[in-house]
Amino acid sequence: MSRRAPDLEVIDGGQAPSAGGPFTAADYVQLAALSGRSVVVRVGGEHPGEIVLRGGMPWWAGDDRGEGAAAFQRLLLAGGMERDQPVVCRQLRSEVRSRNVAGTAEALLLDAAKDLDDRRRGAGSVEFASAPVIGELEALDAAEARFVDLVEAGVDALLRKDYAKARASFAAASGIYPDDPTVTANLQRLQALGFGPEGES
Repeated sequence: MSRRAPDLEVIDGGQAPSAGGPFTAADYVQLAALSGRSVVVRVGGEHPGEIVLRGGMPWWAGDDRGEGAAAFQRLLLAGGMERDQPVVCRQLRSEVRSRNVAGTAEALLLDAAKDLDDRRRGAGSVEFASAPVIGELEALDAAEARFVDLVEAGVDALLRKDYAKARASFAAASGIYPDDPTVTANLQRLQALGFGPEGES
């Protein structure tokens, strides 16, 4: 039996997670953290469970083997980092009373990636791609400020599953910084969904 967050209601309820999609559990966690959104990420498969982010902060995680940070890590690994279990992301509709996960999404994602790398290759260093660190908007020039706005709009549209709008925002951001890895990766994933130069929807 999957472990569900207490007092959790979600929009779009009833839709089963699908395997093999372009977005992993880690992708959804990172997107929610970047946009400050409240979401529930459900991972299916042999050991199903849920990760909850509240205002972009990791808040609750549980699967059929327990709760807390260990469950958070297991679900990230199962939902795309190590195995390709089905994943779905929905907006969090009601409050989750008890918090059982501490730390930032970035730190928890890096911990999971390091653990996976240690188990695959033994202890050692590895570099991970991450979203660019953005300073205060007052210090940015007009192009950089526009880039930040477009990326935030793209992330917000992704989490609302408005893929056409997300693609338009990321494409405009790519016009400012064509080599940005976060924008490039999201455009590739959207194209895999049929939203791209060869498959506009």
